[in-house]
Amino acid sequence: MRKFFALQCLLFVLFGSRLASAQPGSGLSPEKLIVGGSAGFFRISYDDFPELYDGRSGFVYGGQVLYKVFAPYFAVAKLYVFEKDGTIDSTGSAVNWRQRGINLGVRYVSYRERKLVSYFGFGFVFFNIKEDGPVSLFGGSGGTRDATGLFLGGGLEYRFTPRASVFLDIEVSSAGLKGKSGFQGNSVGGFSIGMGINLFVL
Repeated sequence: MRKFFALQCLLFVLFGSRLASAQPGSGLSPEKLIVGGSAGFFRISYDDFPELYDGRSGFVYGGQVLYKVFAPYFAVAKLYVFEKDGTIDSTGSAVNWRQRGINLGVRYVSYRERKLVSYFGFGFVFFNIKEDGPVSLFGGSGGTRDATGLFLGGGLEYRFTPRASVFLDIEVSSAGLKGKSGFQGNSVGGFSIGMGINLFVL
């Protein structure tokens, strides 16, 4: 996790240096502001998750906003939600896990005149986890907990009109609850794959 964090910091420094030396553009481009939505599957990394909930994988959905700082670098904000239900074996009581994630980072993508492009990005992830039920996965009763960490992602995007595109997105995240490490077995981050659509607003 520390090596991962150091790599992220180094990348941010490199991008920051490039930002500081960049010359301002000559007006708005067709991809200055992009908004989109997606849906797919998420697999949480936390080893003990199946002890209370029905498997580690499930449906995930969300939205994103990209703003071009200068080509080909975009600031990206992404919000997504992952939910799972479960049952306490001893009592039959129902439990529910609702995990909201917010990604804040940088994405590299060069559109130009090409219809099919690839992209990659990285940054920080902030999770808010709400457990409903008499028992929590982390001990005690249900409640709300927060976790922070890092993400890396990439994908392919096909711009079928000047104002819209479809994309395939893959992402890996690692995040630990407050006071705990974000190593693989303890991470409430995970692996996600999804598809979505982007609209080129400005």
